[in-house]
Amino acid sequence: MKSTYRVLFYIRKTRPNKDGLVTIAIRITIDGESIEFNPKLFVNPLIWNPIGRAEGRNREAKEINDALDKIRSDLKNHYQEIYERDGFVTPEKLRNAYLGLDIQKYTLLLMYDSLVEQKRNLVDKAIRSTTLSKYTATRKRIEDFILHQYSKKDMPLREVNYQFISDYEIAPISIKTFS
Repeated sequence: MKSTYRVLFYIRKTRPNKDGLVTIAIRITIDGESIEFNPKLFVNPLIWNPIGRAEGRNREAKEINDALDKIRSDLKNHYQEIYERDGFVTPEKLRNAYLGLDIQKYTLLLMYDSLVEQKRNLVDKAIRSTTLSKYTATRKRIEDFILHQYSKKDMPLREVNYQFISDYEIAPISIKTFS
């Protein structure tokens, strides 16, 4: 069952900046639960329409409305992704996905660290310490591979695909073992 979903754009008139522009805020409401955030957009309050758009045909109004349309579209896409992945969407999940906060939360090395920690707790119960050392060595090889191949310290899980696995598999041993 899909939930009720609404996006509202409004302005905060009480705090204009030095140019007289006010902040546009976003309120996401899903099943009666809402969250608000600031997309770092500013507008002249004189051209703002309470329906959540800038009025007029000038360049400023067009740019603001185009940005709002893009935000609405991005939020809709993130909503669909989250719903297909998790089966439900919360305003916080949607905001975090839009702002890119969930990307940092789910990275390959962080997830692998979680696996290593689980294995560490099983030492002398279900696995031997030599098995744990194989997991930690593999984690180091993956870290070295990401650094060498992508010049990154870690990578989001959403970027791990067949090509990544294939490249890791055929990478020379020297890449996997350099320190």
